[in-house]
Amino acid sequence: MDQRSIAFEQLESVWPVHGSVLVQNGILYCVAGRSMFLDGGMRFWRLDPKSGRVLSETILDDRERETGKTLQDYVSWLNMPTALPDILSSDGRLIYMRSQPFNLNGTRPALKEIPRAESADRGAAPATQHAELKHLFSPTGFLDDSWWHRSYWMYGSTFIGGWCGYHLAGKVAPAGRILVFDDSRVYGFGRKPRFYRWTVPIEHHLFAAGKSNKTDVPDNKNVSKRKQKFMVRHHWTKNLPLFARAMVLADGTLFIAGPPDLIDEPQVFTQINDPKVKQSLIDQAAALDGEKGAILMAVLTADGKQLAQYDLDSPPVFDGMAAAQGCLFMSMTNGRVTCFRADK
Repeated sequence: MDQRSIAFEQLESVWPVHGSVLVQNGILYCVAGRSMFLDGGMRFWRLDPKSGRVLSETILDDRERETGKTLQDYVSWLNMPTALPDILSSDGRLIYMRSQPFNLNGTRPALKEIPRAESADRGAAPATQHAELKHLFSPTGFLDDSWWHRSYWMYGSTFIGGWCGYHLAGKVAPAGRILVFDDSRVYGFGRKPRFYRWTVPIEHHLFAAGKSNKTDVPDNKNVSKRKQKFMVRHHWTKNLPLFARAMVLADGTLFIAGPPDLIDEPQVFTQINDPKVKQSLIDQAAALDGEKGAILMAVLTADGKQLAQYDLDSPPVFDGMAAAQGCLFMSMTNGRVTCFRADK
């Protein structure tokens, strides 16, 4: 029976396809459903993209068929297996939904075989990343544009949640508000190293980092459980006059766009009662709402050298930029789609 529910004030199926689909090697992959805990769970589908013929269907709910265990059996303090959908990605070997890997045949590996965050005691979770499962993901999903300070994109395998764990993964894996990568490096816009801790003010930078770190092995005994040092190696960093809401890598060039960054947060935090500071915060809030236009920049991936900078009438929507056939396309918050191309 077709079941419906109300979502975002409209009638929707209880098994919607989340965001988009993934096509790889002639097979279409998609996940339908809202949660492994609701409405019979979710379905992982493999389809023939030409005919729609079903190749396989895997039920994803809160119970492992082979062991009879539930997802709750694998909870470690504030961390649990992935149970929510997301846009799927792949490294050619595995399909990923957030931090959850799937085999190419659509099956979910046994949960006991997937390395996960461990919490020896309160606040002492190791942040080791496992090289064989490293990929680009967000613990809150690729469609989350809220920029909640306890969540970020990362190129790794494991995210640690909770008020005293959210910053640990960003210390040992390339992480930021938005990321792109090539064969050897990850490029991103994210918080500066000293802000991967419990903090209210945050300052960001553009960076290039290597994909590999010395914590990229299982059960690394050299990583202190009590104190995590910043272990990500930056090849270069660059301060930006903007908040990067969209980023694209094309032919050795990074294109970054977003509303202007008007304040120094640590300095403002110390003068929060100053009337001029309060006005600057109002101006910054207006900029984030798209009322002060935006900036588009192009920099070299090799060293971060700036190639160009342009003013825009409107900021892009989050992750709303793409490059194709020598053109740069941007979906704007004012409802328009803008195309940029080099002068012939």
